[in-house]
Amino acid sequence: MKVLGLVGSPRKMGNTDLLVEQLLEGARTKGYETEKLYLYDYTISLCSDCRNCKKGDYVCCVHDEMQQIYPLMEAADVIVFGTPVYTGMVRLRR
Repeated sequence: MKVLGLVGSPRKMGNTDLLVEQLLEGARTKGYETEKLYLYDYTISLCSDCRNCKKGDYVCCVHDEMQQIYPLMEAADVIVFGTPVYTGMVRLRR
């Protein structure tokens, strides 16, 4: 089984990163294959709601570094989203 951890915080070794790491460590002790990505290391554009992904082969028309992450997500059996919470809501990077 493959477990992919996606860390959305810019702070490596911060609370979000440490929590994702603890979860991945637990998966490794069970013999699962794990991988962790820091999303701030990638240039990812915002969704423009063009809805191209809803047609045909479900491919995003935005060509950014998210294209490197999609295959890893498709291959994963479990995806862990580590998202920091600022003032009670998820914050989008602009």
